Amino acid sequence: MSCVDRCSTGAYNIISDNLVCVQSCQNMYILNTSNQNSKYCISVCPSDLPYYQVGACVIKCSSGAYNVVNAQQTLVCTDSCIYYVLNVTSWNSKQCVTQCPSAIPYSDSGNCTSRCSSSFYQVVSQSVQQLVCLSSCSQYILNASNQNSKQCLSVCPDTAPYNDFGLCSARCASGMYEIKNNALMCAQSCKTYYIRNSSNQNSLQCVDSCNMLLQNKECVQSCYGSQQYKEGTTCLPRCSSGMYMVQANSFICTIACSGMYITNMSNENSKQCITQCPPDLPYYSPGACVATCKFGVDGTNCKASDMNKGTVLIIVLIPVIAVIGVLVIVFILLYQRKHSVQVRSLYGDKVKIIKPKLKYTDVIRPRAIPVRNGVQLIQPGAVEKKKQKRVKKVQDFDINDQNTWFSEFRLVL
Repeated sequence: MSCVDRCSTGAYNIISDNLVCVQSCQNMYILNTSNQNSKYCISVCPSDLPYYQVGACVIKCSSGAYNVVNAQQTLVCTDSCIYYVLNVTSWNSKQCVTQCPSAIPYSDSGNCTSRCSSSFYQVVSQSVQQLVCLSSCSQYILNASNQNSKQCLSVCPDTAPYNDFGLCSARCASGMYEIKNNALMCAQSCKTYYIRNSSNQNSLQCVDSCNMLLQNKECVQSCYGSQQYKEGTTCLPRCSSGMYMVQANSFICTIACSGMYITNMSNENSKQCITQCPPDLPYYSPGACVATCKFGVDGTNCKASDMNKGTVLIIVLIPVIAVIGVLVIVFILLYQRKHSVQVRSLYGDKVKIIKPKLKYTDVIRPRAIPVRNGVQLIQPGAVEKKKQKRVKKVQDFDINDQNTWFSEFRLVL
């Protein structure tokens, strides 16, 4: 090794504490490549020649090459860019950056731009560090009508919280239904019921239950429009068959008219309950107001013959049935009185009613029969059963005789 005033042609000067001539620059950059007598190997390209291209420090990359800005702030020229391209329209100042700057934050097909081109979506997500332009969006779209500011979001923002079939919207379109679950959504119909927004009648919200009146599937405070009739908690265009409207224009349906009269009996769709018959139906025929009475009038009431046949029949039958019932009771009492005998027990004054069988009786023939006033008194014992014709007369006997030893008397008829 010898000392020289300059390196030989083709050799490189290593710029360090000691100047050394070498045949190649390993892991270093070449300075003054065009001057064979002053080429140097340096570890960092100087500011006046900041870019490294094919091993040499240059003032700018050649046409068609990219300036690569890496994490070490070393500017490298390359034929292709694996990151994002800055200044894509200027071939003399194109840069390859790891992330697009805030002034032009979107990557549109690898090129940094201030906004995505028409028909592309700007991807905005907290999990994505680089904003990217996409041809389609699988999540939620913001500003869909503005081609220059369409965004693809993972969650709709507070300013446009509703997911309207993939589009973020401040509210659902007219005629659409709001579903408020974990996320706000717009739907074409509700599975259950819906209510109207009090401040915006075009805003419809789906609900799981209805504590108000139900008109079709809408929960309402009062029935309206063509379904004004209220039947229970349901709104209908008219009262159901067999139902009555409580008074005129009340639009309340009931199953019976309590303490009222019924008009329009022949018209099933307009029967009404009223407290007083109207002038065009002035007469009362039980349960209904009528225009005329067939069998004459009694004041404002139709005569009985004009009343319902069933009602008349009941009115006639009630007293007849009552009279027949009284006669039957009297007959039974007289019959029992005729065919019964009162006997007082020797042990007290209680009276026992003896009701002998009248069709067939048992003739009791004792061994010894004491006689008192023409009546045979017997003690229960051996009997001889014999069919006997109906007895027509009960004989009298004395029950005041205290000498008998029998505890119970039976009458032989």
